[in-house]
Amino acid sequence: MKQRYLEGEALLAACRAGSGVIVMVEGETAQDDAYFYQQWFGGQAREITFLPQNGWRRVEAAVRELRAALPHRAIFGLVDRDFTPRDIIDSQHAQCPSDGIYRLPFYTLENALLEPEGWLAVARLFSRAPLHGWETLEAIDDRIGEAYSACLPLAAYNRVVHDESHRLESGERRRYLKDPRRVQRALPNLDEWGRRRGAPDDLSGRYDHHLAALGDLRRVEWATHVTGKAVVSVLCDRFNASLTRGVPHEHLINAYLREHPEPPAALTRIVEAILTAAKTA
Repeated sequence: MKQRYLEGEALLAACRAGSGVIVMVEGETAQDDAYFYQQWFGGQAREITFLPQNGWRRVEAAVRELRAALPHRAIFGLVDRDFTPRDIIDSQHAQCPSDGIYRLPFYTLENALLEPEGWLAVARLFSRAPLHGWETLEAIDDRIGEAYSACLPLAAYNRVVHDESHRLESGERRRYLKDPRRVQRALPNLDEWGRRRGAPDDLSGRYDHHLAALGDLRRVEWATHVTGKAVVSVLCDRFNASLTRGVPHEHLINAYLREHPEPPAALTRIVEAILTAAKTA
């Protein structure tokens, strides 16, 4: 059974015992986001320790509470970008956020698992012969682009839900979708939801606008608007279809990390920003 994230005295004890800078990250257990950070930055274990909390709200609360309880320890948070505007993302490199919460430069941590070099290594690991459609970096880059493209409707839908939920905090709420295959079934109910909340326009029109805007972006920009969780899932499904046998997504992701252990430069930069902030605090 996976150990749940720490709270209360257990969390305080872990922070007192941890090495270097303490960084609270999203994920209910140490096998979630903290696992990825450990794989990428485990060589800096004396400088930085990553501990899980369950979601960004819990990360924010934990950093606030721990800083009050352990004023002499360097404690920060690192959460997904989600819908954070670009100016806030850019400013955190020049100045540490006042609350100590840094945000990833891409939508979710899983967007860091979408480099062609890593998936080429995975393809070679799981197939002795060149795997059709996965045999070169260029081919795999195309597969990643196709997976992102398949998730654009999901990103547009969730953006509408986000904006409408923040326009009117009260009233009926709607959950974000996680699977792009569910978008078409959910769209017919979007306008009705908006009417019940008194939305000033048709939400389906907003959806069409966001979907068109995403389609006009350069491929490299999709990582800041589209959840990598869904893109990685789509990519794993399509990889398995080419492989003609099912490999659990978790095994494919672990193989990616093992064969391609270097974190993306953008992720390294944000971790370095945290270490620098800790030295100057």
